[in-house]
Amino acid sequence: MCAQKVLGKTVLWQGIFFGRIDSSNAPKVACPAGRDEFIAALQKNEAISVFEDGRFAFLVQTGQSPQRQPNILYDYKFKKLPIHLKISQRQSTGSRQMTEPELQRIAAAILRGTRGVEVLWSIGNSPEADCTTTKEEILVELELEARQLGKAGPESVIAALRASPCEDDSELKPIYFSNVTRLIYGEIKNGSYEMKWDSPLLYAPSDWISYKGLNGDAFEEIVVWPPNGDEIKQWNDEDDYAYQGGAVAFDREGNELTRGKFCSQYMGYSEDRACPILAKKVELAPAKDGGRLDIVTKGWVDDQWLKYKGATHRLHLVNEHYEPEPAPPILTAPQHTEVLPAKDVGLLLGLRLGGGTAKNYRGFMYGVYRTLWITRAGGSVKIEEAPNLLVPRRDGFWQVGSTLGSRDDKKEEFVWSVPLGQTVQPRALTEEEAKGIAEGTVSAHPIEFISGDYIGVGKTEDGQLSALYMYKMDDHDFREPVDISTVVGAAGRQALGDKAEKPRGLIEGTPVSMQGNCQLEVPYMNWVAARTEGHWTVKGWGSWGELKCSGKLPAFQTSVRVPAKIAGFDELPVTWNQVAKAFPGATDAFGAPTWGLLIVLTNDELLVCPVMESGIGKPLARSPLLSGEKAVMAQWAVGKFVASWGDQFEIFNKNPGPHNEPPNH
Repeated sequence: MCAQKVLGKTVLWQGIFFGRIDSSNAPKVACPAGRDEFIAALQKNEAISVFEDGRFAFLVQTGQSPQRQPNILYDYKFKKLPIHLKISQRQSTGSRQMTEPELQRIAAAILRGTRGVEVLWSIGNSPEADCTTTKEEILVELELEARQLGKAGPESVIAALRASPCEDDSELKPIYFSNVTRLIYGEIKNGSYEMKWDSPLLYAPSDWISYKGLNGDAFEEIVVWPPNGDEIKQWNDEDDYAYQGGAVAFDREGNELTRGKFCSQYMGYSEDRACPILAKKVELAPAKDGGRLDIVTKGWVDDQWLKYKGATHRLHLVNEHYEPEPAPPILTAPQHTEVLPAKDVGLLLGLRLGGGTAKNYRGFMYGVYRTLWITRAGGSVKIEEAPNLLVPRRDGFWQVGSTLGSRDDKKEEFVWSVPLGQTVQPRALTEEEAKGIAEGTVSAHPIEFISGDYIGVGKTEDGQLSALYMYKMDDHDFREPVDISTVVGAAGRQALGDKAEKPRGLIEGTPVSMQGNCQLEVPYMNWVAARTEGHWTVKGWGSWGELKCSGKLPAFQTSVRVPAKIAGFDELPVTWNQVAKAFPGATDAFGAPTWGLLIVLTNDELLVCPVMESGIGKPLARSPLLSGEKAVMAQWAVGKFVASWGDQFEIFNKNPGPHNEPPNH
């Protein structure tokens, strides 16, 4: 707004803010200031150019400055930029036809008072341009509608301000939203227009704007949603968007009724944009308290923020904001209970410390492994440990680990596996292999997952994730990654290809104007099994289709479960919510096949707990964990096999094979 006062024009912008729009990242220039001084300071301090035409000023970074890195997203060389304004009148049931002079007067008042709008897509013949045309211009559309929102009170004017780098929206590539909008509300009293408020930016095509009485007063609210209650069709599951389409509602005072408490949990920079209810379909239904309308949703994108899952959610208007019905109480009774007398059970739990794909890898990229042998035998609980991984297979037990091969100041991690008791010969790093490793770095291959038949291995180079693959255990040289469809089936293929399974924070840090262009290419071999809330699920990774996105971590966790034929027994006697309620710091959990024992992992310890009809009992045993240590294997023994597995563990513990140690250990 300061820039608008100095320049005397409505400000449009592109690629200036890489996050929350506030004083921390606003351009560092004096404001207010003289016009020429202000423009010169933007160019000198921030490499931001100002293009003016008519009623508008367009601000965009066109170079490098002490405050800003080079702008790799755009390559604007033009000296002038035509900015065209189209003023139109929206007509719907109940709206009034305005005269042309009235339309122009109100439009002028709006452009003086509104905060402007972001131009999402690149302009003209830039390498990143999204129009089929190569014209260097911006089209600004201001759409107005005059109507009574209630029988009493003044006449309202609802306006929508949009900008596009194309002559018309049909020139935009079809996968992108082009209707990023700022709604502006004003009222006409005694023939004079007064602007009252403008909204955060949101996705609001003209045919999405409607009027419904939501809060039980005498006035209608402004509701943004597909017409006639249709399902949203603008979503493309292969993309992330800067401004997503969803249900948004404002009252006459400018309160965003749909901005509930859940908003801040999943909307980055939420104050700068509207917070839509991200559901495929929204319906309005009478509330119990009379006069008000509830919002009923189907196909909510992020059930996790509601803390419970279900096909349908109902939201009530509470203190001027819609909130979901409270989640059902978490019961203490388990889903399954043990049949007595209790059988002996044992868990071989493989843990990894370090590894470049871990969230907390303790500053070193290779893996350090150990196996915990956790038993409940004859009513007594015991925890033993040994370095490396002891893996039960069809042909007997194998031991698995990794060693570092060195040449000059280069290192590579080599994963080895041999039958229990066999001598391991550490691999040397050959001169040819060393050529592909950067000076002073480690080419790491951390184990992400292991079972009797499969092993998931990552690859990090110079501290960056470059691969995640699943192999058959007998593929000792890791030559043939497993196609997910051969072991997980169609659900696995969909998990890798369906962008709806990928978190929206995947490209966090990319400017909002370019988030829609980051597409992740994920072949069907690019996956491993990883832990999520007490289960093995599919973790995928890919490569960015655009260079500008390449600095973002291309890995994502899905909700698709890995079948038991790969992971082994992988069920819990209780729900994950019950685990989290009993142990708020829980990061993972494993349930015994007998249902009577629960192993809980936190950031710093492992807990062995009984499971009874009354719920999760107090820990029977504890064992410390190192920060960042994560499970990569969980194999259960029941009954007579507990003793025989224990014998194998004793053999393994006496000679576990060569193993890595953390730095400065």
